[in-house]
Amino acid sequence: KDESVSRLHEVLEALSFPYEFVVIDCPPSLGFLTFNALRAAEFVIVPIDLGSFALMGVDKLLSMIELIRVKLSHTPKVFALETIVDNRTRFAKRMAEEIRSSFGEHVLSTVIRQSISIKESQAKGVSLIQMDPACRGAVDYSVLAQEIIGRVSSASETANGAGTNRISAPSANLLRDFAITAGEAKEVYLVGDFNNWAVTPESLLWQKEQGVWEKRLFLEPGRYRYKFL
Repeated sequence: KDESVSRLHEVLEALSFPYEFVVIDCPPSLGFLTFNALRAAEFVIVPIDLGSFALMGVDKLLSMIELIRVKLSHTPKVFALETIVDNRTRFAKRMAEEIRSSFGEHVLSTVIRQSISIKESQAKGVSLIQMDPACRGAVDYSVLAQEIIGRVSSASETANGAGTNRISAPSANLLRDFAITAGEAKEVYLVGDFNNWAVTPESLLWQKEQGVWEKRLFLEPGRYRYKFL
């Protein structure tokens, strides 16, 4: 029944607490609980493991979302998130192409790269940010959080109308990628006006294939001086 499917939606709508975000973590199965979560959600993030055939179950999820649209007149925004990414394999690259073919512009820019630190934090039951904030997994998830906030804020501004003055900080920032080739380097840091030229774990770049080091930042519009160390 529609009433039971919308139960979680009704509870969240009735909340009087000042929550800006409510994150609903769903099991991989597409059962009744997932249906309730999709009905309540405004944004849906579909993690797709590039190291497996996880794309095979995406069609079923999209069919469920389409059913919600038809039956309940609710259409959440759906985005794909590439996880366990290892661009050194041809299989992962082929999977990424299929994801972009299926989702088009609804693929998040951030990817979660393959990292042993993620598995270690799960095994220890410790937050990845607390265990090793400078590891590639922690950096990827931090950037992902910023991108999601930016997309949600942009969508909210669009819904509120172009004539309003409501502009939140994340949506006003610009996403910028920094990259340098330093094949023999063990560590590379990015410092500049935006971080007071401080060498910290947060300014550490992540290493990609063929000696390329990269970092992604959200910066306010303007001119900046920076350098790599």
